[in-house]
Amino acid sequence: MLLIKQIRINNFACFDNVEIEPSTNPDKKLTVIRAENGSGKTTLLRAIRWGMYGEKGLPGTTSNFSLHPATWRPDQDEGGIKTSVTILFETDGSTRNHVEGNESSTAYELNRTVKTVAKRVTRVGEPDFRRIDEEAHLLKQLSDGSWQPFDVGVDSVIEELLPLKLRDFFVMDADEAADYVGGSENKVIERREVIAKTSHAVGALLGLDVFERTKHRLKSIAVEYGRAATKAAGDQELQKMQTDLDNLISSISKNEEELQDKQHRKADIEDRLNTARGRLETLIGNIGALDQLKLRLKNNEIQLKEANSKRRKTLVELSGEHTAIDLMAILVSREITKARELLQPLYDDGSIPVRHLVFVQSLLEKGTCVCGQDISFPGVGREHVQHMIDQSSKKKEKANYLAEVLDAANLLNQYKEQNNWSERRMVLESDLARLDVEISNGKQEKRDIDSQLSKIDNEDVDRTRNEIDMLEKSLDGSKRDIQSIRLALEESEKSKNKLEANIRAGQRGRREAQESLRFQEVTNSLAGVLDQAYGRIRDDQVNELSSKMGILFDRMAANVVDDGNGGHEATLRMIAEVGLKQLEDTPGEYEIFAQNNRGRPMPPTEINGASRRILALSFVLGLCEESRTLAPLVADSLLNFMSGSVRTNTLRITAESASQPILLLTGSDLESQSEADLVEQYAGATYTLTGQWQHTEQGGDVINLTDPRQVSLICSCGPRQFCNICERLGQEGRPGWDRIE
Repeated sequence: MLLIKQIRINNFACFDNVEIEPSTNPDKKLTVIRAENGSGKTTLLRAIRWGMYGEKGLPGTTSNFSLHPATWRPDQDEGGIKTSVTILFETDGSTRNHVEGNESSTAYELNRTVKTVAKRVTRVGEPDFRRIDEEAHLLKQLSDGSWQPFDVGVDSVIEELLPLKLRDFFVMDADEAADYVGGSENKVIERREVIAKTSHAVGALLGLDVFERTKHRLKSIAVEYGRAATKAAGDQELQKMQTDLDNLISSISKNEEELQDKQHRKADIEDRLNTARGRLETLIGNIGALDQLKLRLKNNEIQLKEANSKRRKTLVELSGEHTAIDLMAILVSREITKARELLQPLYDDGSIPVRHLVFVQSLLEKGTCVCGQDISFPGVGREHVQHMIDQSSKKKEKANYLAEVLDAANLLNQYKEQNNWSERRMVLESDLARLDVEISNGKQEKRDIDSQLSKIDNEDVDRTRNEIDMLEKSLDGSKRDIQSIRLALEESEKSKNKLEANIRAGQRGRREAQESLRFQEVTNSLAGVLDQAYGRIRDDQVNELSSKMGILFDRMAANVVDDGNGGHEATLRMIAEVGLKQLEDTPGEYEIFAQNNRGRPMPPTEINGASRRILALSFVLGLCEESRTLAPLVADSLLNFMSGSVRTNTLRITAESASQPILLLTGSDLESQSEADLVEQYAGATYTLTGQWQHTEQGGDVINLTDPRQVSLICSCGPRQFCNICERLGQEGRPGWDRIE
């Protein structure tokens, strides 16, 4: 177990004199260092790396990377300036190769210094400084509290505790950590480089590399014993067979190297083939949808035509309602009432219509009056009846007209009482509105279909199919080459076994060779036992690690709503399974994988920024847990591109799982109350970095200019705290924020 107790930085870039004491409280392991972008987070990470590994821990071309403060000028200070980083740590002596530590821990102080001096520039773009006199010293604290130089080299101690090749594992920039899953959003790492980096981490921390080295060493010793036995036998024929055996072993070794290269090439082709097939699957899905889109477009046109036809009919019906009889009845309601009041009595007394005229005329023609008097002959009676008929005939037309008026008034009165016109009008207007919406939706659907049709690229499908054909041919060629090399290796192994058997048979007859022969047999047996044990341990540990990765990933992605950045990048919800797998043809090489819910591998280009970081972090935390590696995790920008529950989950799980998490975070990483509460719960130490160049007078939002130099200052403020050093615009009076004196 290793714990960092203190970090002191002097004259390193923007840090003049900074001291940090990370939490060593086992109940509150987390240390949070808050810093806005440009305040010195990455510089602090590099200072820690340089303090541990020296120039080898710096990025890029180290001679161009400046450690000295920005205000120092080589032409103004010939004496140079000294930079130093001191790291105080304690360890119980346990390492990745020696898991069991001591009962008590011992404190060490690592101090690294270097001097930067002026340099004469001879080429354009060349730095005007150089570093000299780099020194690293390691002190060990004795039981009485005093310190004494540690007699073991600094580099060897650090290499044993935190190997240089694993610096991205323990002192990580989140972008660099994403290299384990193919790179960050801004860069893509070649798959072979990713596999090599991942395999080294797995082999180193799980101790599998020790098995590999031991196994190969035993096999090498067995060969040496075989040579010694042959030499001791003193037989020329045996010497010749031994020479043939050595040449054959050398040939087998070269063939194995060639086989590994071919297998790597095959794996690369398979990776490119999977990517191309995934792309084709998407494209074919689009092309497969072409017929459906065309059918939808045809149906859309039919539906629009029907809707427009119905709309026209509805408009005609609605226009016709303006001449409807019940509308007329409503409009002349008062006139109808008056007409009925005037005409109904006339109807009741028989005045209208003239109904008796026909009857009276029939009596006159018969010559009989209604009273029985004979009127068949001219006389007063007949003349009276004739007079009545003549008078009634004159009134008939008018009376019948008034009767028709009364009938019409009664009919209109019935329509008026029913009053269905308003309901019919409302139904027609509702139908018209519904048809308008249907037509509008239909037009929008047509625009959507046209847009989807425009995205379908048959040429891209053809290109991808040609690429797949080419890759499949290359893959077939690689498989044939691999099979050919394997057959050659099988034949070589048979020849080797035969030669070894002949040599052993010749050696057994010579007493001088028997002892070396016995040693060879024992060594071969040990190598065989170790190989079997290694295989079982390797498979078990890798499976356990893969399972732990899956659990950690699921916990960090729990309750996610949406973390996507749009486009074609996959969100966390699309990733169904993650883990670590051993490459099929190359034992000892490993690769992190992610699959969608259809079981298709998802290359890094299909995974967004938050998902990559979480996937890489699940690997780092899972591997530390499986290997029982208890070491600090210093991480910069770990929560970038994360939001909501993903950010909260990742912060919580890192605080719980890492041995000593030291997180460099921005204010936006800690903006919600959930993150502030987690820091309160898990953090034993909090700090805030504030760049003086971010003062309001220089266009920033830092209120108080504490130091006029271009330096970054540190205070002990937490996520929702501010003081005179770190106060920024808008913090005073903001709900939930406290001023620290």
